[in-house]
Amino acid sequence: MRAAIIKAYLNRLNENNNHKKLDIMLDKENQNQGYLCGRLFAVLENLQYAANKQDSIRSSYMNAASSTPSTVFSTVLKLSNSHYAKLAKEKKGLANFFDNQKKEIIVLIQNFPNTLSLEDQGRFFLGYYHQKAHRENQETEE
Repeated sequence: MRAAIIKAYLNRLNENNNHKKLDIMLDKENQNQGYLCGRLFAVLENLQYAANKQDSIRSSYMNAASSTPSTVFSTVLKLSNSHYAKLAKEKKGLANFFDNQKKEIIVLIQNFPNTLSLEDQGRFFLGYYHQKAHRENQETEE
């Protein structure tokens, strides 16, 4: 529901500024830095959960990551290396799956922005929820 409200607001804003409307599901072509940061955060959270099944990085880092990505992503990316190593000991294929997703998104991020505008914070959350829904759809198809 939250994602739908954010998407509706951003689509109205995009319509007024002659920008492309946001898709209903994961858009791998979307190059917006906020959207990409949200997607990356979702992948890092999924990796962490698969490795630890404990409190997610979401509760500690999500709000800061959505507004000041450059200060947060260095920390969560370092944590992801530990999560990868732990998961790789038990489930190498799954660890590599998350690592490949991480790389796929990181190459699209030019630099982690110091701050995100309110609109880009909305795009962060859309990217996050789109990536999470995409992962859940993959799991139900398997």
